[in-house]
Amino acid sequence: MFLSANALIGYDVLATDEKVGSIEDIYFDDNEWIVRYLVDKTGFLFFGKKVLIPLLELDSIDSNKKNVKLKITKEEVMNSPTIDQDEPVSRDKEKLILGYYAFQPYWNVGSGFMGGGIGNAGSGYMGSAAGFGGLKSRREIVKDSEEDEENSLRSVTEMVGYKMGIKEDEIGEVADLILDENHEIAFIAVKTDKLECRDYMLVLPEWIHYISYRGKVFSTNKPKAYFENCPEYNLGDTVPDEYRKVLEEFYGEK
Repeated sequence: MFLSANALIGYDVLATDEKVGSIEDIYFDDNEWIVRYLVDKTGFLFFGKKVLIPLLELDSIDSNKKNVKLKITKEEVMNSPTIDQDEPVSRDKEKLILGYYAFQPYWNVGSGFMGGGIGNAGSGYMGSAAGFGGLKSRREIVKDSEEDEENSLRSVTEMVGYKMGIKEDEIGEVADLILDENHEIAFIAVKTDKLECRDYMLVLPEWIHYISYRGKVFSTNKPKAYFENCPEYNLGDTVPDEYRKVLEEFYGEK
């Protein structure tokens, strides 16, 4: 089952004993293409502080009620280290946050950091048994600065509007990121007016070989002809479970 990252923005965040704010952003790791944290903007009663909630503390997501439930209490959320969204989240800051929640840094434990699966839970999605997974980077991605190589956490809301480059030019801009049941980014939704296929198309993250955060560009070395007459996708539609196979068969990817 797939879920739009954009759709999660604004969902209520529920601790085990009380509502503690709403999702303002989602941070993913651009080395592994996996979500690491939710950005919780707490309400007026909690002074509007912003905190990062590791995915390992996620219990469930209910898409009908538009909320996420955590495994921790209001007090634990409120005492969590705060963040400044205007500044990159450094590894030292991550160590502080993960240490507060008694987790080891994922980059020391293995190549992955999973918050469990997103399976059916009534009307929504459930975060199942949590653990540090063994995910491997989907491909080596070149970035345009040493600082970007060191900082792998990226904001979902920041990515929307990035240009999608191809071998010859650009084909559009990023409209959404689509998550799978393991909180990995399964697809990049691209709005395009330069192809004959549709207004929107889905791109597999492993096709991305270069990212410029200063230039706000994702780029693939595949030519324009590769994407012509691509499979249909309408932004906001539920992505069928078999859609990845549809893309792989259409593009001849295995």
